[in-house]
Amino acid sequence: MKEDLYTIKRPLSKNHQPMSRKARAAQFAPFSALDGHSDEIIEASRYTTLKKQLDEDQKAQLDYQLQDLQENLETNPLVGVCYFIKDQRKAGGQYLYHKNYIKKINLDQKYLLFKDETLIPFDTIYQIEIKKA
Repeated sequence: MKEDLYTIKRPLSKNHQPMSRKARAAQFAPFSALDGHSDEIIEASRYTTLKKQLDEDQKAQLDYQLQDLQENLETNPLVGVCYFIKDQRKAGGQYLYHKNYIKKINLDQKYLLFKDETLIPFDTIYQIEIKKA
């Protein structure tokens, strides 16, 4: 008297409504036995790069460009800067590019201030592109 399982109807409770498929699936969803493990995997796979060291010619070129910007600040130059941001969690960081008009060049505290209030320290700058208006 073996009955085929496919022909047997699912038992229904007289006291409870049938559970939705979503709620039923949630019962069997895997739980995170290692709390934070997936976050650590994502963090480890996040790409960073090492900061490139400038040679003496590159440093001299940047110094010349910064002096030129300081002398011609009233011409409202459009400046693109490639600069390095150190990663807060792991070794290295990333290079970013910012393009806007210069508001101020502070030679004492060594930073560029753009009109959109972005501040870039001199020691993070890798390359400068100047387009005079």
